[in-house]
Amino acid sequence: MSLTDRAWIVDLTDRLNVLMSDAASRHGTKFILPANADQHTACADPAQRWVDGSGRLTNSHSMHPTALGQKVMADAVVGDICASVGSEAAENPRSKKRALPVTQCDGRARF
Repeated sequence: MSLTDRAWIVDLTDRLNVLMSDAASRHGTKFILPANADQHTACADPAQRWVDGSGRLTNSHSMHPTALGQKVMADAVVGDICASVGSEAAENPRSKKRALPVTQCDGRARF
Protein backbone atom coordinates (compact mmCIF):
# COMPACT_ATOMS: atom_id res chain seq x y z
CA MET A 1 0.00 0.00 0.00
CA SER A 2 1.39 3.38 -0.94
CA LEU A 3 2.27 6.05 1.60
CA THR A 4 -0.51 8.20 0.14
CA ASP A 5 -3.06 5.43 0.65
CA ARG A 6 -1.85 4.86 4.20
CA ALA A 7 -2.11 8.56 5.00
CA TRP A 8 -5.65 8.59 3.57
CA ILE A 9 -6.68 5.63 5.75
CA VAL A 10 -5.23 7.21 8.89
CA ASP A 11 -7.01 10.50 8.11
CA LEU A 12 -10.28 8.69 7.40
CA THR A 13 -10.01 6.74 10.67
CA ASP A 14 -9.38 9.99 12.58
CA ARG A 15 -12.41 11.64 10.95
CA LEU A 16 -14.62 8.62 11.71
CA ASN A 17 -13.51 8.70 15.35
CA VAL A 18 -14.44 12.39 15.58
CA LEU A 19 -17.86 11.70 14.02
CA MET A 20 -18.53 8.82 16.41
CA SER A 21 -17.36 10.86 19.40
CA ASP A 22 -19.66 13.73 18.41
CA ALA A 23 -22.59 11.34 17.93
CA ALA A 24 -21.96 9.78 21.34
CA SER A 25 -21.91 13.25 22.95
CA ARG A 26 -25.15 14.25 21.23
CA HIS A 27 -26.84 11.16 22.63
CA GLY A 28 -25.44 11.46 26.14
CA THR A 29 -23.16 8.45 25.99
CA LYS A 30 -19.45 7.87 26.08
CA PHE A 31 -17.10 7.31 23.17
CA ILE A 32 -14.30 4.93 24.07
CA LEU A 33 -11.05 4.89 22.16
CA PRO A 34 -8.28 2.71 23.59
CA ALA A 35 -5.07 4.44 24.62
CA ASN A 36 -2.37 4.65 21.95
CA ALA A 37 -4.83 3.98 19.12
CA ASP A 38 -2.82 6.37 16.96
CA GLN A 39 0.13 3.95 17.17
CA HIS A 40 -1.90 1.01 15.84
CA THR A 41 -3.17 2.40 12.55
CA ALA A 42 -2.88 0.87 9.08
CA CYS A 43 0.68 2.22 9.08
CA ALA A 44 1.77 0.05 12.01
CA ASP A 45 3.44 -3.31 11.64
CA PRO A 46 0.71 -5.81 10.61
CA ALA A 47 0.98 -7.67 13.93
CA GLN A 48 0.28 -4.40 15.80
CA ARG A 49 -2.53 -2.99 13.63
CA TRP A 50 -5.93 -2.47 15.16
CA VAL A 51 -7.41 -1.62 11.76
CA ASP A 52 -6.22 -2.56 8.31
CA GLY A 53 -6.82 -0.83 5.01
CA SER A 54 -6.78 -3.87 2.78
CA GLY A 55 -7.00 -6.69 5.32
CA ARG A 56 -4.55 -8.79 3.33
CA LEU A 57 -1.73 -8.74 5.88
CA THR A 58 -3.95 -9.22 8.93
CA ASN A 59 -6.57 -11.64 7.62
CA SER A 60 -9.30 -9.10 8.36
CA HIS A 61 -11.89 -7.28 6.28
CA SER A 62 -10.68 -4.11 4.61
CA MET A 63 -11.20 -0.94 6.62
CA HIS A 64 -12.40 -2.93 9.64
CA PRO A 65 -10.80 -3.76 12.98
CA THR A 66 -8.34 -6.62 13.04
CA ALA A 67 -8.74 -9.45 15.56
CA LEU A 68 -6.29 -7.61 17.83
CA GLY A 69 -8.21 -4.36 17.34
CA GLN A 70 -11.47 -6.04 18.29
CA LYS A 71 -9.92 -7.50 21.44
CA VAL A 72 -8.35 -4.20 22.50
CA MET A 73 -11.66 -2.36 21.96
CA ALA A 74 -13.63 -5.01 23.86
CA ASP A 75 -11.16 -4.81 26.76
CA ALA A 76 -11.48 -0.99 26.81
CA VAL A 77 -15.28 -1.15 26.87
CA VAL A 78 -15.35 -3.83 29.59
CA GLY A 79 -12.83 -1.87 31.64
CA ASP A 80 -14.94 1.27 31.37
CA ILE A 81 -18.14 -0.57 32.30
CA CYS A 82 -16.47 -2.17 35.32
CA ALA A 83 -15.05 1.17 36.47
CA SER A 84 -18.43 2.84 36.02
CA VAL A 85 -20.43 0.16 37.81
CA GLY A 86 -17.92 0.03 40.65
CA SER A 87 -17.81 3.81 41.12
CA GLU A 88 -21.62 4.18 40.95
CA ALA A 89 -22.09 1.49 43.61
CA ALA A 90 -19.42 3.09 45.80
CA GLU A 91 -20.91 6.59 45.44
CA ASN A 92 -24.49 5.46 46.12
CA PRO A 93 -24.79 2.45 48.42
CA ARG A 94 -28.57 2.33 47.79
CA SER A 95 -28.01 2.04 44.05
CA LYS A 96 -29.41 -1.07 42.44
CA LYS A 97 -26.17 -1.28 40.50
CA ARG A 98 -23.65 -3.37 42.35
CA ALA A 99 -20.00 -3.78 41.59
CA LEU A 100 -19.27 -6.98 39.72
CA PRO A 101 -17.13 -9.59 41.45
CA VAL A 102 -13.43 -9.07 40.80
CA THR A 103 -13.31 -12.27 38.79
CA GLN A 104 -15.79 -10.75 36.33
CA CYS A 105 -14.41 -7.25 36.34
CA ASP A 106 -10.73 -7.52 35.66
CA GLY A 107 -10.97 -5.32 32.54
CA ARG A 108 -10.69 -8.18 30.05
CA ALA A 109 -13.44 -9.21 27.69
CA ARG A 110 -14.32 -12.88 27.45
CA PHE A 111 -16.03 -14.47 24.51
